Amino acid sequence: EELAQINKIIKDPDTVVENGMDVQDIVDALEWLNKVENGTAGDITEEQLVTLGVVSHDGDLNAEEVALINEAIDSDTALNVNNNVDNLQKIIDSAKALIAEDIDAQDLAVLGVVLPAGVTVDAINTILDKENVHVDSIEGLKDLIGSIDKVNKGEVLTADDLGNLGIESANGEFSAVEVAAINEAIADANTTVLSAADIQPIAEVVEKLIGREDLSATELATPNIVTGK
Repeated sequence: EELAQINKIIKDPDTVVENGMDVQDIVDALEWLNKVENGTAGDITEEQLVTLGVVSHDGDLNAEEVALINEAIDSDTALNVNNNVDNLQKIIDSAKALIAEDIDAQDLAVLGVVLPAGVTVDAINTILDKENVHVDSIEGLKDLIGSIDKVNKGEVLTADDLGNLGIESANGEFSAVEVAAINEAIADANTTVLSAADIQPIAEVVEKLIGREDLSATELATPNIVTGK
């Protein structure tokens, strides 16, 4: 199996093989990849990825992407790359998609991420598209998905959840009192929260209320902690 992969890599048009040393580099890089997959070696480098033909040349990947690729290789649920450069290529493509904030169901499968019932790829991409949200790891993606799931289930949100969802605070971060008030407003029977987008106006009004700022008529009707109690 390893020999078949070595021959496949040698024939890859993105692989440079000019002498026996180049072949040795391929053998070494593949063996290292297998050790990383099996948890007996450290991270794989961009140079080794170039050697394996899955990256055309150094500089194609940034540090975030290389870290994410290694996280995926180390994951028990992502595609297995042991003697499998095709799966490695899929991981690289999906890692790039996540960093570029535009993923699909196949990317999630490649990275070993399972969606809870009711959480959609569209909902994830909507949040990833926010300027104040940047996810560069599988764990970060799982945290984001978990926060969306909590919104869908009507569960109490934490300050971390609000950050994961891209809910912005005018003061930089939400206080414990503000988080509690936001949750109270969300739980109100007269408040409709269908997605994370419905939480932002609630959060803005809560901050103004606690800060004793003037509210507009529209803002007064936003969370029913103002008019519905």
